[in-house]
Amino acid sequence: MEREDLVREIEKFGFKHQESIFEGSQHYRKGKWNIRIDKPDNMTPYNHLHIDKGTGRKRIPHDAKLNPVKVKDPAGHIRIK
Repeated sequence: MEREDLVREIEKFGFKHQESIFEGSQHYRKGKWNIRIDKPDNMTPYNHLHIDKGTGRKRIPHDAKLNPVKVKDPAGHIRIK
């Protein structure tokens, strides 16, 4: 799925765009759920997104099937086009 299509789908499910503190990232929130779409970086050399539940230090990353994962787990960096 292309990035623009992904953004439309995220918004269709009621996630609202949030200001991003990271250059090149797009942030969305719905209740306690957060989605961040990132460009490639030093740690993850491909377009990817993060799905987290909670805020701040209590934020819990999730994989593509919404299973909780550890912060550094590669499954929390979900590959996109």
